[in-house]
Amino acid sequence: MEIGLIVLAVMLLFGYRKLPDASRSLGRSVRILRSEIGAAPVEGEVPGTTGTTSTG
Repeated sequence: MEIGLIVLAVMLLFGYRKLPDASRSLGRSVRILRSEIGAAPVEGEVPGTTGTTSTG
């Protein structure tokens, strides 16, 4: 029920003609954010290492 009200409110605010452009833009933003998060080094990790240690 709540989702239906949210969808109705969005359609009233933006209009059905602008929704595909808005969703496309949101999708691009999410893809960029995910790629940036994946490219960011993990805290405490040294760049160039795979996280495994060898004891010889």
